Amino acid sequence: RDLRQLQEWGIVLRDPSIGLIDFFHQREGETVFLCWQLGEASVEWWHPVQGGIAGRKHL
Repeated sequence: RDLRQLQEWGIVLRDPSIGLIDFFHQREGETVFLCWQLGEASVEWWHPVQGGIAGRKHL
């Protein structure tokens, strides 16, 4: 049930063991993912939809 609620909010759970999530965002006219991981104070990273966390960039 909780996972379905996250999906309804547009949140993609990438790795529950480390609390890694992505969510869609418009950045300079392009759809990208903002990403956040448990322990980070705020959302400070993004990456292309076709890329993964390894290619994330600071906002």
